[in-house]
Amino acid sequence: MDARFTRNKIFFALFPVLAFFFIFPKAIFASQVRIEEKGRGWVLFSEDRPFYIKGVGCSAPSGSKGEDYLLMARDLGANAVRTWGEDQGSRNYFDRCAQYGLRVAAGIWLEPADGKKVSYCGPTDYKARRRREILDYVERFKNHPALLLWVVGNETIQFTKNDEERVFFSRFLEDLVKEIHRTDPNHPVVYASCSYFDLPYLKQFVPSLDAIGANVYGSPKSFQSRWEDMGFNCPYLLTEYGPPLPGDQPTDANGQPMELEDYQKALAYKNMWEQIKGAAGDNLGGFAFHLGEDRHDTMTWWNINQNEFKKKSYRVLSDLYHEAPISPSAPRLLRMVLSKASHLNAGESVDVRMELKVPAEGRFEYRLSKRKGNLNEWAPLDVIGRGSKVRIRAPSEKGIYRLYGFVRTEQGDIASLSRSIAVD
Repeated sequence: MDARFTRNKIFFALFPVLAFFFIFPKAIFASQVRIEEKGRGWVLFSEDRPFYIKGVGCSAPSGSKGEDYLLMARDLGANAVRTWGEDQGSRNYFDRCAQYGLRVAAGIWLEPADGKKVSYCGPTDYKARRRREILDYVERFKNHPALLLWVVGNETIQFTKNDEERVFFSRFLEDLVKEIHRTDPNHPVVYASCSYFDLPYLKQFVPSLDAIGANVYGSPKSFQSRWEDMGFNCPYLLTEYGPPLPGDQPTDANGQPMELEDYQKALAYKNMWEQIKGAAGDNLGGFAFHLGEDRHDTMTWWNINQNEFKKKSYRVLSDLYHEAPISPSAPRLLRMVLSKASHLNAGESVDVRMELKVPAEGRFEYRLSKRKGNLNEWAPLDVIGRGSKVRIRAPSEKGIYRLYGFVRTEQGDIASLSRSIAVD
């Protein structure tokens, strides 16, 4: 056989592998990420370089209209993104992050014990199945160049109501952390605590964690105070941070939490990031929540964007992460005034007036959502008129809905407000 033919055949057989390593040259070696204690604090190193996390939670790489949310994360100035489960952190997700220079805090979901299908007491089927699935996931992605660290469990302890189950879960978590370390010694493992609620269990039963993750929607300083008082010998990071939780907000006449306007949310992100950055060394950084299309609580409560449009929170975070004022001014909605919001009849007309600081007539949009289970879904809405003053018709089905008003600019910015309405 012709030697040149043989060489060509081998080259074309290996071409896909060679192409992958050309695009992602670090993929040939396991990425090296470690945490070191330096002086009176800790530093996260990636490939021997300090890596302070300027992150954003991003549960899907693409949006419902084809938006590239990972590209938006990069443009935000983020250097890392976070997922919550293996289904989110797919091969496509990791590869696109590598393409954009983003690192992944790969989420691994663990269900809270419910006393029925999920239990951590004893050798349960759920524990055995998840152990196999998790270690397989770690094995598949441990050498990916985009991997930063593993986030194993998210507020599982807090949402497990039985204390015996909490203890058994914590012991299961400790064993799992050790197994992940054996499978992948090159990346840290953290757990995402519900603020400081889970800390006593982590301190007593899970000493093998490399860092403590915390979901904080209040004061990072308060969390740090608890972390210090408990004497953890490892740093922490904010696995989620953002504006106040719905449960911390006053309720309206329909018993629904009142959503902050965008400038108030942006100020919350700014204050929290400044507290986080001010404690660098004790912490490794944080992940703002959320970029994408989160539908918990309301359709707009958590998202720093609305599809491809950027909200004030996105712009403020971008300035903070880039450490330079680069963002244009976003529109500001001040109030949404309804002629009636409670005890509506089916099909009843309601006058809606939007008040904003900077006029943007003609770029308004109104939408309606209704809660189904744990999530919200868009609902049909009949709108009469256009601009900042319109009339809507109440839905035909009884229930509590949320009405949204949006105003957007040609520069790609958007502002939103929401109010609940109740149909009897």
